[in-house]
Amino acid sequence: MQSAMIILAVMVLMTIPAISQDTTAIYPDLLHPNDYSKKQQTVWEKSIDNLVSLNTGENNYLDLDSISRIYIDSLEETLGPLTEGAGCSWYCGGGPSFIESSEVLAAVGDLTYDAANVHDFNLFTGWAPVRSMGANINFHFDPRSPRINAVIIYNGYIKNKEIWNANSRARELLLKVNGRPHAILKLLDVTNGQRFEFYPVGSTLSEETLVLSFEVLSIYRGEKYDDLVISEINFDGLDVH
Repeated sequence: MQSAMIILAVMVLMTIPAISQDTTAIYPDLLHPNDYSKKQQTVWEKSIDNLVSLNTGENNYLDLDSISRIYIDSLEETLGPLTEGAGCSWYCGGGPSFIESSEVLAAVGDLTYDAANVHDFNLFTGWAPVRSMGANINFHFDPRSPRINAVIIYNGYIKNKEIWNANSRARELLLKVNGRPHAILKLLDVTNGQRFEFYPVGSTLSEETLVLSFEVLSIYRGEKYDDLVISEINFDGLDVH
């Protein structure tokens, strides 16, 4: 029995990330809050559908009523639940080539919790791993992609405030660069976008892929569910324009 307990203890220790005492803790600068009621959620979802129909040519801006046009303009100025607008940004030249994560919660009808949701620039979708503590999400960037010096995290399921309160949110994330601990991100329990800045990282070799990983170290527990949800993880950086 004692031997079995020792083996179990070793296995548990092997799952704990090797975090140095020198690993930097980074605290965020806050962007504007994203507190939506269920009614506001419905209005914004319709506006997002309208924007999609404009972008695909199925609809014409001038054919929309004045209120709908105001909401479309707000979306393009990132004043609503979309985190990228019509203007130019680091994403004009940067961005991950693909995203992978720990096992995610099963879809419920059309509602999914896939890794791709965390980088679709839509706060009304989200990534939800099966196991909160120790969950990982990995962003792969092509060799010699533009360097990254900031990550913007939208913590929790921001779809509406009731759902945000019900589900768990991240408290601490371990940022790893190509598998090595780089910084501990200290998230606040708010709906605001949270911007974390750090020394620029990137791949300078023609055959070296950059992988940025985020591992959940601790959470703020939801009022109803233990399920962790992160709505968005976006990036900013250099070498564009």
